[in-house]
Amino acid sequence: MSQLSLADRATIANMSPEYGATMGFFPVDHVTLQYLKLTGRSDETVSLISCFQHIVVCNLKSILDPKTGLLLLGGNDRSISPCKQNVC
Repeated sequence: MSQLSLADRATIANMSPEYGATMGFFPVDHVTLQYLKLTGRSDETVSLISCFQHIVVCNLKSILDPKTGLLLLGGNDRSISPCKQNVC
């Protein structure tokens, strides 16, 4: 997915009614962060979004069902913790 350009992502997202979806979703990555900068978001905002995304990715294994890969809702939220790496 990271190889798709911003224009390609916008096209796919805008076509969501044609393929029966309410919306198209792309995870936050370098293209998303570049878009935020290009559209005038502050460096602080872009950094905050990048940091939040990193924390989510670091904890993804603890919130996904290992058999199905589906997001687990509820359960023990103490299993979610900040990453050991200091990226923020």
